[in-house]
Amino acid sequence: MRASTFRRLINLWPPFLCNSIRVQQVSADWTEARVVLRLRPWNRNYVGTQFGGNQTPQQEGAAPTMPRN
Repeated sequence: MRASTFRRLINLWPPFLCNSIRVQQVSADWTEARVVLRLRPWNRNYVGTQFGGNQTPQQEGAAPTMPRN
C-alpha cells in the first residue's frame, strides 16, 4: 500500500474521524507521519484545553504502522 493511500484510509478510521484527528502527511519510506488533533467543542474540557482521551487515539493510529529502527 502506498503511503498516500494509507493516509486517506486512516483519516476515515472512526477514532480519528470522531475526534478531529487528521494525518496530514506520511513519508514515502514510512518513517515519519504528521498527525494533527484540532481543538473542537466536542474534544475540549472545561478549562478550554484538549481532553486527554482524544490524544490516545492520535498515537495509537499511526505509530504501529511506522517501522522501528
